[in-house]
Amino acid sequence: MSDDMWIDFDGDGNEDAFETETLEDGSTAYSHDADGDGDVDSVAYDEDNDGYIDTMTFDTDGDGTMDTLMTDVDGDGFMDTSEEITATDETATDTSGLDANGDLVGDPLADAGLGAPNHEAIQDFVDPFSSR
Repeated sequence: MSDDMWIDFDGDGNEDAFETETLEDGSTAYSHDADGDGDVDSVAYDEDNDGYIDTMTFDTDGDGTMDTLMTDVDGDGFMDTSEEITATDETATDTSGLDANGDLVGDPLADAGLGAPNHEAIQDFVDPFSSR
């Protein structure tokens, strides 16, 4: 499904370019460099590979660390909640090394130290993978 994914990372109504990575748990991550500086500015996760984005993380201040988590609570593909990720949260991820080899092609997120967000560090988040 990743080849046909249409994602508007910045909310302007237009599709944005992204790199696709299948993570070790089978979920799919889509990374986006909004300003072309080589650093990932946002990552969208399709955790159940249903073609809808389940969560998105954003580096809103450009420091290379994701600081905002948005979640699609009802599974319709639109983000319903937004909350700040602090540096003490396990979800705060340094993305500055995503293009580790400098070829301007996104390297695997797992190789760059990224992966699916650890939602247990975010209060009031219902983990779609839990057996609850």
